[in-house]
Amino acid sequence: MFVGLGFMAFMSVTTLAIDVGMLMTAKTQAQTAADSSALAGATALAFNSASDYTSSGPAVQSAINAAIAAGNGVVGSPVSINASDVSFQPDPVTGTIDRVKVAVYRTAARSNAVPTLIGSIFGIRSVDVGATATAETIPANAENCIKPWAVPDKWIENTNPPWDGTDTFNAHPLSPTLTPDGFVGTNSAGYSGYNPQTNAGTKLTLTSNAGTVSGVQTYFRVDLPGSSGASDFQNDIDSCHAGTMQIGDTMTAEPLNMKAATKAGVDALVAQDPSAYYDTTTHQVVSSQHPSPRVVVIPLYDPLQYQNTLIAGHPQIVIADFMGFFIESADATGKVTGWIVPIAGLTKGAGTPPVVAFGRSIRLVN
Repeated sequence: MFVGLGFMAFMSVTTLAIDVGMLMTAKTQAQTAADSSALAGATALAFNSASDYTSSGPAVQSAINAAIAAGNGVVGSPVSINASDVSFQPDPVTGTIDRVKVAVYRTAARSNAVPTLIGSIFGIRSVDVGATATAETIPANAENCIKPWAVPDKWIENTNPPWDGTDTFNAHPLSPTLTPDGFVGTNSAGYSGYNPQTNAGTKLTLTSNAGTVSGVQTYFRVDLPGSSGASDFQNDIDSCHAGTMQIGDTMTAEPLNMKAATKAGVDALVAQDPSAYYDTTTHQVVSSQHPSPRVVVIPLYDPLQYQNTLIAGHPQIVIADFMGFFIESADATGKVTGWIVPIAGLTKGAGTPPVVAFGRSIRLVN
């Protein structure tokens, strides 16, 4: 009798050790699949389409594909996820639909419950396992690996509308009949700057700004933190500058002629991924590297702040936002040609993120 009772106790402990351990692993794996799915959905929402919530849209399909990817199996089998298991939620602060919630299953109802090893002896042949996750895409306020070219952010063109690639910013026109140009920053829903949805795919040829006029396709040569001179300037172009900068940071214009350093830096950068190109049909960068080193971050400065401080005699180049840019080439005059592309970003500091920004930060919220 004692041997029999001991055997039953031993079997129970074995069940606990084997099946419960396996089920804990299954739960962890299911949560990993859900997390990956939510992050993939939020990434597609940020960079493919911010308003396509349909079952065939990029956000839903990316979420499904990530959940059933080979590395996201649960005890050797993929989870079950349908389009109806992917939902979109509003941000609790802004009300913007920028959250993706997913649910993944290995359950009897989906005909893929997790089988037990020892529990079947006691009549427990399978166990349901599932997980949920929510990820959000929020405006980013910081970036790293920044290139030393400060470009004016997109403004409201009033003196010579509409805004196009030939305009220059003029907040103080000499003629009283002209309406001043304006600029609205990232802390307002009316932000006038570049938009990754509407401006992606725009080709720009950026010319070094040797004067004081903020033109759409001009840039100031700037010193990044800890850098100065032609050597650092070139290194900051062809490699990743260590350090992070945020919206609101002030940059210093580089007084030296950097045409040769610009071309040398761009040539070295292009050589790191020479076959990459921008596909104007799909509006995507085609590259064997993910991401391509030729997709860079360019700081955008506040043209209104610059012009007002220029008039006061102490011009300031203040970062208003950041922009993604696929570099195509540079010539001997320092002109840099490329395409506007979406970019991911960072959220830094204790304050609230900007209301709107070009870069997006993707993170899990629960």
